[in-house]
Amino acid sequence: MIRRAVFLDRDGTVIPDLHYLKDPCRVELLPGAAEGLQVMQDLGFELFLVTNQSGVARGYLTAEDVQAVNDAVGQRLAEQGIFLRDVRVCPHWEEGCACRKPEPGMLLDLAAAHGLELSQSVMVGDKWSDVEAGKAAGAAVSVRLAPDDVEGGQENGVLVLPDLLAVALWLQERFPSLVL
Repeated sequence: MIRRAVFLDRDGTVIPDLHYLKDPCRVELLPGAAEGLQVMQDLGFELFLVTNQSGVARGYLTAEDVQAVNDAVGQRLAEQGIFLRDVRVCPHWEEGCACRKPEPGMLLDLAAAHGLELSQSVMVGDKWSDVEAGKAAGAAVSVRLAPDDVEGGQENGVLVLPDLLAVALWLQERFPSLVL
């Protein structure tokens, strides 16, 4: 059985990007996130969080702060019946790190740990580094979220959509082929 994944950036994709967020009480889902992730889950995609958190290396927050926020994200999603299968965090900020996006390390690690078929999986994030990580890992599709782009489309050969619900509806139309 093919195991497909949606790899999700955290800040600016699932929750608002609140610079160096360390207070789990401030975690809220972005509009369309719960609905979109529910559709993806219903389509049989396993959901994974992959997040760069350079604030740890820079001393702005601790690994425990990041874990508390990630736990709060998981809790908010679970309240909606949505379950993150696993999470990977890159706490580094220096270049040359194999796990920091745009490098594919976190995605490759999750694929190996969970037996995922990367060529049938999707990477979604709001930054070009997210898209590049998906491409480098061999994901079938990399999507950049651009909330101001309500029409959606392609930019430099990359699918650009406004939110996770739009991504889910795009996947629903094309499932199971995942051909861009």
